[in-house]
Order: sequence, then C-alpha cells, then structure tokens
Amino acid sequence: MKITLTLVSLLFVFSFGCDKANSNGPASMTDSTAVMDSTAKVTGYHCPMHPEVKDSIASDCPKCGMSLIEDKKD
Repeated sequence: MKITLTLVSLLFVFSFGCDKANSNGPASMTDSTAVMDSTAKVTGYHCPMHPEVKDSIASDCPKCGMSLIEDKKD
C-alpha cells in the first residue's frame, strides 16, 4: 500500500511539474511582442495629453491614467 501511495504521489508531482514547465504560452507571446516592438523601432512611450510624461514601457500616465502611446522613429 505504501508503494502504491508513493508511486501515485510521485506521478502527481511529476505531472504537475511538467504541466508547469510547458505553460510558457504567455511568456512566448511577450517575447514575440518584444521582437515586434524592436522591428517597429519604438523608442519609448508618451502620454498624448501630457507629452512630458515618458516611459520605456507601455503603461498608464500617472497624471490622467491614459495609456501611453508609442514613439516611433521615422
């Protein structure tokens, strides 16, 4: 009985570990988004209402809450 319980426990832990290792879908999408951003030559982000608010990542303006838009090289 102990052997069966041990084997079932190990199987559960192993299957959970494998499932966790293969759940890189969102991370892969984030990586591909980073590639797309670098090919689009985005230099940063700014608020359309407050041009002095700039950031290196897409976020929200701390003054008005609007999403920052991309600065692109011409």
